Amino acid sequence: MPLGDGPKDLPIAIIGGGLAGLTLSIGLSRFGIKHKIYESTKAFSESGAGIACGPNAVEPLGLIDPRIRDAYTRCATYNESEERKRTWLTFRHGMADKHREGLAGRDMKLVHHGVMH
Repeated sequence: MPLGDGPKDLPIAIIGGGLAGLTLSIGLSRFGIKHKIYESTKAFSESGAGIACGPNAVEPLGLIDPRIRDAYTRCATYNESEERKRTWLTFRHGMADKHREGLAGRDMKLVHHGVMH
């Protein structure tokens, strides 16, 4: 079967509901593309390491959906204090109060209901 001749009503399968899977789901939803997310965990929680995104990675998030960039901006932390001005790396386990929900939690609010399996 040539590429592009398949059934148009079959949804795209997204394997994994992490940041990339949720972002893809939000982008596909904006264009009305049917899809399903398959995730093995029962509930979303903060896990793994933090992420670091430069401006060249944050700007495309806004092109997928401005709400994703806005959620990232609300969760992002910066070396704003004078004592951390020359800090290269810090470690934080868990989210501070203002960031408790985390980016994945904010992304989940943007995902259309019924696509998670």
